[in-house]
Amino acid sequence: MRDDFRQLFNQSVPEPPANLLTDILAVIATKEARVARRRFVFHMLGGISSFVLLVAVTVKTIIGLRQSGTGQYLSLLFSDSGAVFAAGSQFIFAFLESLPAISIAVCLLSALCLFLFTKFLIRDMRVKTLKLSH
Repeated sequence: MRDDFRQLFNQSVPEPPANLLTDILAVIATKEARVARRRFVFHMLGGISSFVLLVAVTVKTIIGLRQSGTGQYLSLLFSDSGAVFAAGSQFIFAFLESLPAISIAVCLLSALCLFLFTKFLIRDMRVKTLKLSH
């Protein structure tokens, strides 16, 4: 065996630096904080954009409801309920056909997105406050 290999194997195992664990934990903590900050910003921007979308779609849905005559069907239901019950299924089908279904579906979907982003944002805020308290 060569002399340099003997020297390599005869040396004792090198010891890690004393502050290696604290350095590693500090790097992990900074990366977790960076990820938490990115998630918070992403959920904040998603919540704001879904709120703006919800407002726009709600206005569009209200305009669609007014243009389709849904209000007239509802007023007929309250003003002349006897005629509505006599016509029964025809009234229900006419009312359902007058609804702007796609606008209502998009409005409900944007509301669902807003609620989900709010849920994630609250969860991120709780995690952040729990980490700060410990």
